[in-house]
Amino acid sequence: MTIWQRFMHLWQYFTLAWIVALTLVCWPLVANDAWWTGTAKVEDYALTELPIRCVEARGTFAVDYEMRDPAEPWNRDPYESYDLACWYGEKQFKALWPEHKDTPFAELSVAQYNSLGWTQTDPAGAYKGTKLAALILFIPPSILLSLGWLLRLAYSGLPPTAS
Repeated sequence: MTIWQRFMHLWQYFTLAWIVALTLVCWPLVANDAWWTGTAKVEDYALTELPIRCVEARGTFAVDYEMRDPAEPWNRDPYESYDLACWYGEKQFKALWPEHKDTPFAELSVAQYNSLGWTQTDPAGAYKGTKLAALILFIPPSILLSLGWLLRLAYSGLPPTAS
C-alpha cells in the first residue's frame, strides 16, 4: 500500500467522522429552517396586525394600537434603538384611516411593511441554516482532499509535456 492510498483511506475516515460529528452539531440549524418546519416561525400578531411608524399613529395608545418591535427576527436591527412600530388590528386601522377602508388586508400589509423598510419574508431564504451547515460539513474535507492531490502532484512531479 502506497502513501497515497493510505492518505486516501485517512481522508475517507476523517471525512466520515467529520460529517457524522458535525451533523449532530449542525442539525439545529437545519431543523429551524422554514423549509423543514413548514412555517416562517413568526409571532401570531405579525399575520393579523398592521405596523405603522409611530409618528404617523392615530388613535389612543394601548386602546387602538400597541408599540412593539418587528415581529420578524430579520427586521429587528440590534444597532437601532428606534425600530419600534405601532401595531393596529385591521378593524382599528380601517376605522382610523378611512381612505383605506376598501383596501384588502394583504395589500395594506405589504404597503405598511414597505413604508417601514421591512420585508415579510426572510431575505436569507428558507434554506439559511441548511446552506451554512452544508458549508461547514463539506468545505473542509474538500479542501483537505485538494491539498492532498496538490501534494501528490508536487511530489510526483509534473507530467511530461509533448514536444
